[in-house]
Order: sequence, then C-alpha cells, then structure tokens
Amino acid sequence: MPPVRMDVINLYQCDPGFATPVRFLCCDYLLYVHSGRGRFQIGSTVYPAAVGDLFFCPPGVGNAIFADAEDPFLLSGIECNASAFREKLPARVSLLSHRFLIELIGEMVREYRLGKNGSREICSALLQALLRNFCRMADSPAPGRDFSEELLSYIQENIASPLTHAQLSCVFNCHKNTINRILLRQTGMPLKPYLIEQRIRRAAGLLRYSDRPVSEIAEFCGYSSAVFFCRQFREKTGLSPAAYRRAAATPAPLPPEPDAPPQP
Repeated sequence: MPPVRMDVINLYQCDPGFATPVRFLCCDYLLYVHSGRGRFQIGSTVYPAAVGDLFFCPPGVGNAIFADAEDPFLLSGIECNASAFREKLPARVSLLSHRFLIELIGEMVREYRLGKNGSREICSALLQALLRNFCRMADSPAPGRDFSEELLSYIQENIASPLTHAQLSCVFNCHKNTINRILLRQTGMPLKPYLIEQRIRRAAGLLRYSDRPVSEIAEFCGYSSAVFFCRQFREKTGLSPAAYRRAAATPAPLPPEPDAPPQP
C-alpha cells in the first residue's frame, strides 16, 4: 500500500457569505467543518455542510465552498496524497460522535504550524489514522441522527436538479430506504411522487405570479422537456399551463394547487 502523504493543512475563518469559484485540484482534498454552516460542492452535487462534517474530493473533480451569511464556516482544508484510500472514501461523514478524530484534526493543524523536523511525517501518520476511520465509518452513520429537516430543505433547494435515491443516499450517507422512510413520515409520499408534487406546486406559483415563458418555468422546475412538463401539469391540475395562467387573470376560481405536505 503506498504511503499517505499530507502536504498542507490550514485553519481558515470564512467571512459571512464567503464563496469560492469551482476549483480543480491535482491532489486529494479533505475539508473539515469546525464551526458554522453552509454548502460544499463536489462535482455536480451540492452538500449541506455543518459542524462536524468531513468531506472528501478526489483529484481533478471540481469543488466549491459556500459559507452561510449569518453563521460562516471555520474550516480546515487538507491537501494530500491519499491514493491508497481513494476508492473507499465516501463524499461525506459526520465526526460529531467521534471526539478522538476531531481532536486528531486539531493536532494535525498544530503540528503543521510548528513546522519542526518531522512535523510533515507526523501529520501524514495522523492523516492515515483519520482516513482509516473515515473508511470504517462510511457504512455506519451516527446512530440516531435525525436529518429530516436537512433532507426536506435540500430537496427544496435542489428541486430543479435530477434528484435520485442514489444521490440523496450519497449526500446524507444513508441507505435509500432511509430516505423513503423519512419522506413517508414527513410528507406521506415516497421520493418520486413528492418531487412531482413539489415541482408542480412551484410551477403553479410561477404561472400565477410571474410572466416567465412556460418553457423557462419547466426548466426552472426540473423538467428537461417542456412537452412532458405540460402533460404532467395537466394530469395534476386539470389544466394546461397556459390555461392555468389565463384562469389566474380572471375572477373565476382556480383549481387548487396540490396539497401541501403535512407538517411534522
């Protein structure tokens, strides 16, 4: 097994609303959230990021950081060579229930800042221990973690994206059955019907309160085909998008929008 090598680790306090462009690194990249919240993008997937989250981005894959405007990040970025673990590392795990690993990252920061003889080797050894635990945790999310609100918020924020069980399972590090179990409990629907309902609700609001073209509304609500959007909108509301918009301009009552999901 080739050795793990740590090149750089930092401790960076983000300004409110801090954001980076998409960056492509030639090394393995780990990002740990000491405090604050926001989002971290890896490839085409945008993950909610909060205290205790540890992310992995392989070489050549774009990544970007988006800090919250009210509660910005304190982060540690780690540039390294982790080729021995690359195929096993998940995109994200939470270290909140693993105090030792959190302290290990802090020790890496302190040792790197000392810059003494052997500091780089010590940091590399600590990084190897971190990565071994990272892999071990991949299929074992923290027991009892409730991410219901995170899941629903993520779906709303990414409703225009082609969301799938596989993507959500990766984002929240859980089995697809867990995703459906949460949605059934919170909304009464599994993923696919819930996405359709939310997209049609968004489209109905845009038809009523904006003058966007139907094709633009379709794309904004996650439909790659305006024809398919029109057909599905008619199935769910009884009117075509154009007829729904015309009805909105008259005193006649409109067909109701799909029912809002029940509140937990």
